Amino acid sequence: MAAQLFHERGVHIGVDTLCRAAGVSKGSMYQLFGSKDQLVAAGLRERAAFDYAAFLLPADDDDRPPRARILHVFERLEALER
Repeated sequence: MAAQLFHERGVHIGVDTLCRAAGVSKGSMYQLFGSKDQLVAAGLRERAAFDYAAFLLPADDDDRPPRARILHVFERLEALER
Protein backbone atom coordinates (compact mmCIF):
# COMPACT_ATOMS: atom_id res chain seq x y z
CA MET A 1 0.00 0.00 0.00
CA ALA A 2 2.67 2.51 1.01
CA ALA A 3 4.87 1.57 -1.94
CA GLN A 4 1.98 2.23 -4.30
CA LEU A 5 1.22 5.62 -2.72
CA PHE A 6 4.89 6.60 -2.87
CA HIS A 7 4.93 5.60 -6.54
CA GLU A 8 1.75 7.57 -7.32
CA ARG A 9 2.35 10.67 -5.19
CA GLY A 10 6.06 10.68 -4.33
CA VAL A 11 7.83 10.23 -1.01
CA HIS A 12 6.76 13.67 0.16
CA ILE A 13 3.31 12.25 0.96
CA GLY A 14 2.38 12.85 4.58
CA VAL A 15 2.34 10.24 7.30
CA ASP A 16 -1.29 11.09 8.07
CA THR A 17 -2.27 10.27 4.47
CA LEU A 18 -0.32 7.02 4.55
CA CYS A 19 -1.87 5.94 7.83
CA ARG A 20 -5.36 6.87 6.70
CA ALA A 21 -4.95 4.82 3.49
CA ALA A 22 -3.61 1.84 5.44
CA GLY A 23 -6.23 2.13 8.17
CA VAL A 24 -3.66 2.30 10.96
CA SER A 25 -2.80 4.88 13.59
CA LYS A 26 0.39 6.92 13.45
CA GLY A 27 1.47 5.20 16.64
CA SER A 28 1.13 1.78 15.00
CA MET A 29 3.05 2.94 11.94
CA TYR A 30 5.91 4.30 14.04
CA GLN A 31 5.90 1.15 16.19
CA LEU A 32 6.30 -1.01 13.08
CA PHE A 33 8.73 1.14 11.10
CA GLY A 34 10.29 3.62 13.52
CA SER A 35 10.28 6.47 11.01
CA LYS A 36 8.88 7.50 7.67
CA ASP A 37 12.33 6.92 6.16
CA GLN A 38 12.20 3.30 7.30
CA LEU A 39 8.76 2.94 5.75
CA VAL A 40 10.05 4.38 2.45
CA ALA A 41 12.98 1.95 2.56
CA ALA A 42 10.63 -0.99 3.17
CA GLY A 43 8.50 0.10 0.22
CA LEU A 44 11.56 0.29 -2.01
CA ARG A 45 12.72 -3.16 -0.90
CA GLU A 46 9.26 -4.54 -1.68
CA ARG A 47 9.32 -3.04 -5.17
CA ALA A 48 12.89 -4.24 -5.80
CA ALA A 49 11.96 -7.80 -4.82
CA PHE A 50 9.10 -7.91 -7.32
CA ASP A 51 9.91 -10.17 -10.27
CA TYR A 52 9.03 -7.83 -13.14
CA ALA A 53 10.20 -10.23 -15.84
CA ALA A 54 7.89 -12.99 -14.60
CA PHE A 55 5.02 -10.51 -14.38
CA LEU A 56 5.57 -8.83 -17.75
CA LEU A 57 6.62 -11.66 -20.02
CA PRO A 58 4.27 -14.34 -21.34
CA ALA A 59 4.89 -17.89 -20.18
CA ASP A 60 7.40 -19.95 -22.13
CA ASP A 61 4.63 -22.31 -23.23
CA ASP A 62 2.38 -19.46 -24.43
CA ASP A 63 1.40 -20.47 -27.95
CA ARG A 64 -0.10 -17.16 -29.04
CA PRO A 65 1.32 -15.49 -32.16
CA PRO A 66 4.30 -13.16 -31.67
CA ARG A 67 2.17 -10.00 -31.98
CA ALA A 68 -0.16 -11.15 -29.20
CA ARG A 69 2.83 -12.05 -27.01
CA ILE A 70 4.30 -8.56 -27.47
CA LEU A 71 0.95 -6.91 -26.76
CA HIS A 72 0.78 -8.97 -23.56
CA VAL A 73 3.84 -7.10 -22.26
CA PHE A 74 2.19 -3.72 -22.86
CA GLU A 75 -1.05 -4.86 -21.25
CA ARG A 76 0.87 -5.93 -18.17
CA LEU A 77 2.71 -2.58 -18.08
CA GLU A 78 -0.63 -0.79 -18.12
CA ALA A 79 -1.77 -2.97 -15.21
CA LEU A 80 1.27 -1.78 -13.22
CA GLU A 81 0.20 1.84 -13.70
CA ARG A 82 -3.22 1.24 -12.12
